[in-house]
Amino acid sequence: MQRLRLGVLGEFGMGNLGREAALVAFVQWVRRHAAHVEPVALFARHGYIGPEPGITIDPGATALNDRLARPGSARTAQANATLAGDRRASGERASRDASSGAGSARFAVALARVWPRQLRCAQQLAGIVALGSGSAEHAIDFAHALRLWSWAQACRFAAKPFVMLSFSAPRAVGWFARLLLRSTLRRAAYVSVADTASERWISATRRGRPTGHAPNPLFDLTFDPRWESKVDPWQGRTQPMKAGAVVLTYGVSPSRAGSQDKAGYERYIGALARLCATTVRAGHRIVMFATDPVSDRRAVLDLLARVPADVLYGVHVEEGTSVGDIARAARGVRAVIATRAHGALWGLWAGRPVVLGREPSDGAPSFEPLDSAHDGPAAVSLHADTYDAEAMVNALAAVTANYDERCARLAASLTRARAEIDASYHAAFACGGWEGTVSAPVRRDGVSAEDPVAAPGRV
Repeated sequence: MQRLRLGVLGEFGMGNLGREAALVAFVQWVRRHAAHVEPVALFARHGYIGPEPGITIDPGATALNDRLARPGSARTAQANATLAGDRRASGERASRDASSGAGSARFAVALARVWPRQLRCAQQLAGIVALGSGSAEHAIDFAHALRLWSWAQACRFAAKPFVMLSFSAPRAVGWFARLLLRSTLRRAAYVSVADTASERWISATRRGRPTGHAPNPLFDLTFDPRWESKVDPWQGRTQPMKAGAVVLTYGVSPSRAGSQDKAGYERYIGALARLCATTVRAGHRIVMFATDPVSDRRAVLDLLARVPADVLYGVHVEEGTSVGDIARAARGVRAVIATRAHGALWGLWAGRPVVLGREPSDGAPSFEPLDSAHDGPAAVSLHADTYDAEAMVNALAAVTANYDERCARLAASLTRARAEIDASYHAAFACGGWEGTVSAPVRRDGVSAEDPVAAPGRV
């Protein structure tokens, strides 16, 4: 059978390992169910995606997206990867520029220049899948909305299907971005919604066209045995843990430090340091891992500098630079305190109780879409103020009570989420006219229906 080249579009290639996990999970699904499909990246510069996804790079398409994100720049060198901070800043500038005539003119000129190449790229594909991966409040900015719209239009003129999977409709987005998003949603052959908060608006915008429901693709990620490490992070520690204590480990995903509220950031770091001291002195261990190594590195270093020296023996930092690193870290803990939405997603994927905090850099973002999209986890997740160490300690004790029962409920919820994702992907391939490439559902590698979640931590 001839291989079918399918473009994959999304906010990937920026170093955010929560989003990268959504991409890896989708590629894993394609390998299991559509072996003759060849995913082609349309979203990042070559060399910044990493070796794990196993996805074909289209240099021309990635250059097009970079040009659309930065219309005032003529940089096309594939070796110069745009860091997450640069992309985020360019998106903010794009949102501001979109409200002015000059900004709109720059984007119009950039789009006119790349349009012929974009159309030729779409003609060489069997279609395009736009894959969502963010929370409802931070999923789409103007630059991303423009990229979605332009690729959807390219598919329209090339007579190729365009589908959108696991998308959220941001609550706060500019009128121009919302106009582009509305046009893109109506053009798509199929759309699945990631959260119930977005479902009403997207369904109304679609005007009766095929619309499904699928949680964040990260939940369908299959743990690859090659990601497992044989190294014990606690080996060689000179001071043993308290005798007779129940070992309880959890992950802390530090918030990024790019906040204008410097005093708030210091309170946040101080609270986490007190949390570390309290729990380690109680005989527990702490594993810290960052879901965005680039933007979280400073927060990790600041936190370690504030942790009292007498408890550092009980704190371990996972130097996660890949999806496999974070997957291994999440599976190796008993519960998760997450100060970022993707940290909570990783904890729920591993079937661990989660305490959801608030990011000082973003004020108090809402996690309701995260909870409502999965039904079960809302009952096993609590919210704690990241400025208050005592509140986090109490919340951790609460979510670890009746531990086995909570994990069983969470496992059942994950099984339902994975079934929704699988059904959504099959529907998308059917609406896109690619159903001939998809096989019947098969058993997930290394994960059975009876035991979809890894056993609690190794330590």
